[in-house]
Amino acid sequence: MDTTPHILPTTAHTKEAVDNFQIALQVSTTGCSQTASESQMLPPAVSTNDPEKDEDDDDDYSSYSSPDSPVIPPWQQAVSPDPKTLNGDDRPLSAVEELCSLAVENLLKPVKDGIQKSPCNEPRDPLVISPINVRAKTGICDSLCLHSTPIIQRKLLERLPEATGLSPLSTEPKTQKLSHKKGSNTDTRRRIFLTEAKNQFAAVNTPKKETSQIDGPSLNNTYGFKVSIQNLQEAKALHEIQNLTLISVELHARTRRDLEPDPEFDPICALFYCISSDTPLPNTDKTELTGVIVIDKDKTVSSQDIRYQTPLLIRSGITRLEVTYAADEKGLFQEIADIIKRYDPDILLGYEIQMHSWGYLLQRAAALSVDLCQMISRVPDDKIENRFAAERDDYGSDTMSEINIVGRITLNLWRIMRNEVALTNYTFENVSFHVLHQRFPLFTFRVLSDWFDNKTDLYRWKMVDHYISRVRGNLQMLEQLDLIGKTSEMARLFGIQFLHVLTRGSQYRVESMMLRIAKPMNYIPVTPNVQQRSQMRAPQCVPLIMEPESRFYSNSVLVLDFQSLYPSIVIAYNYCFSTCLGHVENLGKFDEFKFGCTSLRVPPDLLYQIRHDITVSPNGIAFVKPSVRKGVLPIMLEEILKTRLMVKQSMKAYKQDRALSRMLDARQLGLKLIANVTFGYTAANFSGRMPCIEVGDSIVHKARETLERAIKLVNDTKKWGARVVYGDTDSMFVLLKGATKEQSFKIGQEIAEAVTATNPKPVKLKFEKVYLPCVLQTKKRYVGYMYETLDQKDPVFDAKGIETVRRDSCPAVSKILERSIKLLFETRDISLIKQYVQRQCMKLMEGKASMQDFIFAKEYRGSSSYKPGACVPALELTRKMLTYDRRSEPRVGERVPYVIIYGTPGVPLIQLVRHPVELLQDPTLRLNATYYITKQILPPLARVFSLIGIDVFNWYHELPRIQKATSSSRSDPEGRKGTISQYFTTLHCPVCDDLTQHGVCSKCRSQPQHVAVILNQEIRELERKQEQLVKICKNCTGCFDRHIPCVSLNCPVLFKLSRVNRELSKAPYLRQLLDQF
Repeated sequence: MDTTPHILPTTAHTKEAVDNFQIALQVSTTGCSQTASESQMLPPAVSTNDPEKDEDDDDDYSSYSSPDSPVIPPWQQAVSPDPKTLNGDDRPLSAVEELCSLAVENLLKPVKDGIQKSPCNEPRDPLVISPINVRAKTGICDSLCLHSTPIIQRKLLERLPEATGLSPLSTEPKTQKLSHKKGSNTDTRRRIFLTEAKNQFAAVNTPKKETSQIDGPSLNNTYGFKVSIQNLQEAKALHEIQNLTLISVELHARTRRDLEPDPEFDPICALFYCISSDTPLPNTDKTELTGVIVIDKDKTVSSQDIRYQTPLLIRSGITRLEVTYAADEKGLFQEIADIIKRYDPDILLGYEIQMHSWGYLLQRAAALSVDLCQMISRVPDDKIENRFAAERDDYGSDTMSEINIVGRITLNLWRIMRNEVALTNYTFENVSFHVLHQRFPLFTFRVLSDWFDNKTDLYRWKMVDHYISRVRGNLQMLEQLDLIGKTSEMARLFGIQFLHVLTRGSQYRVESMMLRIAKPMNYIPVTPNVQQRSQMRAPQCVPLIMEPESRFYSNSVLVLDFQSLYPSIVIAYNYCFSTCLGHVENLGKFDEFKFGCTSLRVPPDLLYQIRHDITVSPNGIAFVKPSVRKGVLPIMLEEILKTRLMVKQSMKAYKQDRALSRMLDARQLGLKLIANVTFGYTAANFSGRMPCIEVGDSIVHKARETLERAIKLVNDTKKWGARVVYGDTDSMFVLLKGATKEQSFKIGQEIAEAVTATNPKPVKLKFEKVYLPCVLQTKKRYVGYMYETLDQKDPVFDAKGIETVRRDSCPAVSKILERSIKLLFETRDISLIKQYVQRQCMKLMEGKASMQDFIFAKEYRGSSSYKPGACVPALELTRKMLTYDRRSEPRVGERVPYVIIYGTPGVPLIQLVRHPVELLQDPTLRLNATYYITKQILPPLARVFSLIGIDVFNWYHELPRIQKATSSSRSDPEGRKGTISQYFTTLHCPVCDDLTQHGVCSKCRSQPQHVAVILNQEIRELERKQEQLVKICKNCTGCFDRHIPCVSLNCPVLFKLSRVNRELSKAPYLRQLLDQF
């Protein structure tokens, strides 16, 4: 059954006016050569949304429509002429019509000239811009999916009247270029444009309606997913079987109303599990099994026969589940232990297994004096290693989880996702949206408990469906990203355990690979203690990071990068622990001298024998050449780089297979990372396992010397006409003044070849890309339009270190900054950027911006990691939550969302921090527009545009300070007043927006029919928006009550619905005004 909301045409003054209005829209949506009579046969698609100005990636502004935009009043919309005019009958024009006619002719003149030159005059199908289907039913069309990207279309010059835009409810544009055909009725088209121009001239003083979303850059895909949908597991060979069994568990506890589940007080009512394996499960041919264990005191028989099953879940309509019933919680613990023994899973997982899932299960069992940890362990007698208390594993509780079950791996899925996907928060709903491309609702524990304990059986299925979707979703995310397969391959590559790939650091991996090579060569690693590390010589060299010439570059800037510079230096010059002879000032001595954390002695006679096979690094450290002894590190890194080269060649061979290419890219990235962190292993002087500052400093200094020689070569070669404007460790940015894109690629290849020829193998300079144009801000902060190949037509927006790729600000900052930079690169028109920025600031100041764009989300580091009295928003919110619920503390590393609101003058900023839910529930709270604009939005813009002499803060100072009191306060005079604005009522007329001391101004009172239509239309439009949003929520949640219990902050519909409900609160006041007419 189609549950898509339907939108009926908006009524006008009379039925005749509606018919004429629909005819006008039908005529304007015809093709290039469609006549007016043909267009009248089309079903009317009435737009109820006002198009909003927006910028496209081109030089022009574009306009888009949003479901949040209020409708245009009928007298401001395009109204068609009477039927006589449509039939071509002439009549005298008034003076105003003649003036508008001249304006329209000037508007259409360039269009007519272009069309007359066009050879194509056949009828065409209407241009389809949106994938939304239009119903054939007259007067009814599908509503816009609010998860979709706003529809973008062109807008003519600002000085000309704005053409009627495209409604999101229709797939046909209302205005198209007109093609002149012999015999076509051009007078009809001219009069239609004349009517539109008249209505727009008449509505000049009408304020422009704005949508709630901040206008950001065009999305890379339809819905803004951060992860593509390719299933990496499908790229594997069919015969590759891991022989692993996984079980995903979530559970429901009967909570004490709004509190989080507490294992000391809240009993477990049901446990949901999903078992998955790549081979058939025991006693079945299935590879996946989903089930539930329910506590029901009235039925204790556990059987597959329907005659012996309790109707607790059957009468709720729940089928296709493996249902098991237990008499009490201890029986539930025994049932889950039996299931684990029966299927013997290797991996136990849950989305959050410390406070919920397995963690809550073990804590609740301990509260009831049941040692479930030993019951589900493969080695139940090991009481020391079988543990789940955070006090016994501080490191584990902060990195993965404190749960340790011998013989089984426990995975905390949300912590794994932190390293896989870069998101602003890692709730199950947000991660599943980006990874699985599915929207999941979120319900509070109070709602879930009410559903399960309801007297009727009509709600229990909702709770079951909520948890079943999560236990299955956990396994789907693992499969989608192939986490098990990738982790297994990395474990085999590094020679470490599966869990250590996820929990241990880079030194552990390097040492594992290095020792496998060192052992056959009879080397024993040194294990220095803390005192030995502290006595080691301090490092003397730092990488070369030049201060860039900060400015906007309109010419080509080449980016050249040394390919794996540090590993290449180690291989080329044979730098290693086993090849180092120490500092040259100590050579030739008979005594031992300081070397790293220990000491070294080089006999003078041995030194004399190898005197011709010694190389000295720039910092004065001697090494032997490979002809004498090849080091362990060069051997290891050479094998890694060769393997990575083979993987990259396979990527080129199978580049058509996107899933396989993505999997291979992950493999080569893992090899690259292990190669690059090898240098860190030699130079980790504080917490390193085997640091040696002589080796580490030699690598850094030689790499610095290599980059300096490359920079000197580029600057001294006159034929290139190039100049290095920035250098960073292993890369350099080269400016080519006046060079075309073709010349830039040619010179870039020549530079790469020339520099590579001056260095020993395998040191290689690679020409990466061309920036045209770009902005260099400071060190490690730059942005530009990137071209990677000569035949690339469209540039790619590439940013490093600026707010568009950082997650420590709100989404609005990233959207506005990226859009402004793209406008600068494409148009070079500061006035367009100024208009765009001012329009977004006005949205925020007028309270029309969506709160979703202004939510910060920063990591919580744990209460013990902050200094006493620290003013950190995440810590402040945590303190407030802990005063209400002791189980509400976020996990270490979890991102805590918050917003900044207005407060009384002089209040510290930390006291203005609020959770987004508070703002949704309390209509008296407002976003602090001054803080967001002056402290968040404008400073990043100033860092970019100050380089070209633009003061963006003046743009903000030019804006009017508009703040209107809400009219809803009149309808509830006895309500609680918390802010000063609630003690005052609006003095603006709801019809014309003029100031008045009465509800409706005297000018509008003289037109009662006009007032009645406007107010009724505004009320009806708000109710229509609410109904449309509620229908979307009903389809997603499966709840058909008027109140939607979903509280997912990751869903844009939640904020749209909250905004519409606030606007709808003024409906009683508007109805009071209607009673006066």
